[in-house]
Amino acid sequence: MYQNQKYDLKFHYRRALELSVILSLSIVILVMMIYKKFEVDINVRAVDVIAIEVAD
Repeated sequence: MYQNQKYDLKFHYRRALELSVILSLSIVILVMMIYKKFEVDINVRAVDVIAIEVAD
């Protein structure tokens, strides 16, 4: 049976999904290119390691 793509909902859903993925990935890439320099001022402090002894 011939289905006209103008009225085929599966075709439109797939097309909308493809376009939304392309748009979202291009936005993410654009934002990463704009904000290349990413600095975080977090100081990591040393934590004492507690040795656990296991008796058999």
